[in-house]
Amino acid sequence: MKPRDRKLAILRLLGQLCEPVSLPDLMDKLQDNFKERSVRRWLNQFVEEGLVKKTGQKRGTKYQVARSQGQRNHAVSSCFSSVSLEAIRHVQRPLYERKPNAYDEEWLDSYHPNETFLFSESVRIQLHEAGARDTNKDPAGTYARQIFSRLLIDLSYNSSRLEGNTYSKLDTERLVLKGTSALSNFNFRVASQLNF
Repeated sequence: MKPRDRKLAILRLLGQLCEPVSLPDLMDKLQDNFKERSVRRWLNQFVEEGLVKKTGQKRGTKYQVARSQGQRNHAVSSCFSSVSLEAIRHVQRPLYERKPNAYDEEWLDSYHPNETFLFSESVRIQLHEAGARDTNKDPAGTYARQIFSRLLIDLSYNSSRLEGNTYSKLDTERLVLKGTSALSNFNFRVASQLNF
């Protein structure tokens, strides 16, 4: 990657971050082929050019893309949509300027489970599709059993390893799920090779 491309990558990354970032945190987010000395030099160039805003001193120094006043009020920022920005502005206003919103008890009382719906049918379908785990129709409890098996294998493997056991994770899985030990698998392979 050319130095110009590296500088643009740093500037692009800073533009994607919502909060000011320190040099060590920025280095963690960049690829391994970036040298800290070069990044520090480029950041100083960005500050001089007015592209990046620098706050703090020494180890507390943080960097953030310098946005003009027009960009701050723009409909969409790098992090938030215009709706989100409006909500943030509303929350940041003093309490006495906010219009209080109370619960609409009539609306809540009008809901009857399994008879009426709080959301339209299209929204309900969209939520149902987003929440669907899998297209396969597995029996009830399948996912819970998979999680339990994974937990049991990991726990058995790691606790046995602490005690000096030399079973691999695959051997542990065979032992837990199928009840076959690594030794019996070894004997079976040797016997099949010897044509017993």
